[in-house]
Amino acid sequence: MEVPNMTLWFLLLFVGVAVVMIALAVPLMRGRVKPNLIYGVRTQRTLSDEDAWYRSNAYGGRVLFRIGLMQLVAVIALYCIPSLRGDFVAYNLACGAVILGGVLLATVRILRFVQSL
Repeated sequence: MEVPNMTLWFLLLFVGVAVVMIALAVPLMRGRVKPNLIYGVRTQRTLSDEDAWYRSNAYGGRVLFRIGLMQLVAVIALYCIPSLRGDFVAYNLACGAVILGGVLLATVRILRFVQSL
């Protein structure tokens, strides 16, 4: 298998990760997720206060949705850079940094919001 072909498969993987993040954010934004121990912003505060649960998850869903969109655009833009597209390791490191950085940024913003409630 050729390196550019491998890079294309990893582009699809990173696009899939961003799309999953966006898809998981929508029910949270719309207040469709009831308090539970599996899915949503689960802290001691949100699990003990239903109002905090819905407010935190609506905010968290919006943050995850926006970051997912930015990740989607970024991994596609990185693929469009010929020198990165040709360098399998560099492309994967750059996309991994975008995905991980987005998740960390979302986590910090959401936790700060929960603390402000």
